[in-house]
Amino acid sequence: MVWMELDYAVFVVACVAGVGALSWWLRRHPGRGRVPASAWLLIGSVVAFGWSFTEWAGREERQRLESMVQGFAPTFAMEMTRLGHADIRLDTPPDDPKYLRMIEAQIRWLAVNPKIADVYTFRRLDDGTIVLVVDSETDYDGDGRYVGEREARTAIGEVYEESYTALERAFSGIPCFDDEIVKDRWGTWVSAFHPMYDEDGNVEAVLGVDFPAEEWLARIAAARWRVIGYVGGLCGVLLAAAVVVTRTRDELAERMRMQSELVRARDAAAAAAAVRGAFLANMSHEIRTPMTAILGYADLLDDPSVDDAGRAEAVRVIRRNGRHLLSVINDILDLSKIEAGRLEVEPGDCEPMRIVEEVCSLLRVRAVEKGLDLEWSMGGQAPRRIRTDARRLKQILLNLVGNAVKFTERGSVRVVVAMGGDDESGRVIRFRVTDTGIGIAGEKIATLFEPFMQADETMSRRFGGTGLGLTVSHRLVEMLGGSIEVRSEQGVGSEFTLTLPVSAEEAADLISSPGELFETPEGEREEASVDRVSLRARVLLAEDGEDNRRLIVHHLRRVGAEVETVGNGRAAVEQAVAAVNEGRPFDVVLMDMQMPVMDGYAASKELRRVGYGLPIIALTAHAMAEDRARCLAAGCDDYVSKPIDRVELLRTCARWAGRHGHRAAA
Repeated sequence: MVWMELDYAVFVVACVAGVGALSWWLRRHPGRGRVPASAWLLIGSVVAFGWSFTEWAGREERQRLESMVQGFAPTFAMEMTRLGHADIRLDTPPDDPKYLRMIEAQIRWLAVNPKIADVYTFRRLDDGTIVLVVDSETDYDGDGRYVGEREARTAIGEVYEESYTALERAFSGIPCFDDEIVKDRWGTWVSAFHPMYDEDGNVEAVLGVDFPAEEWLARIAAARWRVIGYVGGLCGVLLAAAVVVTRTRDELAERMRMQSELVRARDAAAAAAAVRGAFLANMSHEIRTPMTAILGYADLLDDPSVDDAGRAEAVRVIRRNGRHLLSVINDILDLSKIEAGRLEVEPGDCEPMRIVEEVCSLLRVRAVEKGLDLEWSMGGQAPRRIRTDARRLKQILLNLVGNAVKFTERGSVRVVVAMGGDDESGRVIRFRVTDTGIGIAGEKIATLFEPFMQADETMSRRFGGTGLGLTVSHRLVEMLGGSIEVRSEQGVGSEFTLTLPVSAEEAADLISSPGELFETPEGEREEASVDRVSLRARVLLAEDGEDNRRLIVHHLRRVGAEVETVGNGRAAVEQAVAAVNEGRPFDVVLMDMQMPVMDGYAASKELRRVGYGLPIIALTAHAMAEDRARCLAAGCDDYVSKPIDRVELLRTCARWAGRHGHRAAA
């Protein structure tokens, strides 16, 4: 029972841990109170005294149980002697009346003394073997039945193989109690033993009384834990009193601290509100400015006094401002998707030099309008292909180069692409964008990639912009496994370096000049110009928006397509199936995903369910990767996002038109 003495050690360890945790917490929370040294001394004294009291309680309970169990043994032994136990021999038959009376007596004693688990008798043979003599049925589980070998009556003369000091002492005529736990086939016990005498006064047998060891240990442990509980409660009261006293004393300091925190919180909230207000004002400006131009020039188109040149200029202005408005919305949506963890990158093989060439070509017109020189070059060898998300890489470079053009009034913008890194495991490709613009103050660089922040509060007034582009680009670069570095000097210019990882395989296929890439065959490409697209096909357009419907029909009929329209998914299903049955199937079905009666998802699933096998192209304003996957899962073959890009729409339709055999038709 050495483990039982560890309970107080466990209690002391718990006290030390608890007090240590409380002390740490109080140190971490000024004003919550503290425990003075005098309290520690008093608590230590209580804990020391508690150990002695706990030991005393355990000993008292052990002695009480020992007296209780051992007190039964003499009475049982006398009764067995009176019933003629000395006359029982190893050859006594099991139906002997005297033997049966002893069995019945044992059963009766156990019934009226439920605290005792078992009672039985031992005898030592001449050869020293110890055997059981009288051991009745015992209902250990208390279910009123005697089931199994454990509860059955033990046969006269069964050898008992265990031998220990207390039993030997009883055979020598000394009543004793053994608190050493013994385990046999009947269970685990502590036992009392009492000698039984024959008519000549010799020890002829020993009577044993068993008490369950589990209950023995549990009762002693309970007595000890009661004391431990009292000690713990007293320590808790002392600790609480000490903390309350010191907290009362420190309450004024705590209130002052809280007041200071409230002031700081108020200032932080005011600053956040100011940033939010500035952003909303800037965003309102960025949205209303192009909307004003779009609506104003749309009115000019409706003015009969405007000549053809004026109308052409109005169209260019509307298109330019519409694209700007779309870029503002895309920045906001991209940031919200990133913050929500829903923006995904789609890695694939791409040619980084082609992407740089496309970006510079797109922005060169804007640079020329400002009188800037925008060029790109290779600063050494670079990989022919890398594996990354080409669309996101282009978006990042458009932002970096576009910012360079925006914030440069005179001079040039240069883009240099080259390999970096000393070994294959650390090789990267670097896109370095350098300008001779206004530059950025050193203390402002740290906030460049924070949402809604620009290097100067006057930037949005002078140059426009939402302050989201660099934030989105920075997050995208991290998702692609790369990084962005900034070096800038106010009034001199800035240099942004985009770095992306390169695999060993990609690093093995290098080019030294752009000519090596652009002179290589590009394979089978899409139509070089949409003006040469000829779409001699029947198209079913399912679109509930009247304006969108007219616009899409105009683009399709302009390249020769025969177009029929419906306003909901149910009508699209009926029209497409009817056309197949009439022998004039549609070459392509353009299916808007958001429609009344039946949406495009349900309509596409229904068409595939009935066996419709011709191309279905989804039209949707949802532009995330999971939206494309949802369209394809519904049965669509391809995907065109809104707002509709005329070139993408016509190329997609041309690619799928005429593929009547790509599925089994209805």
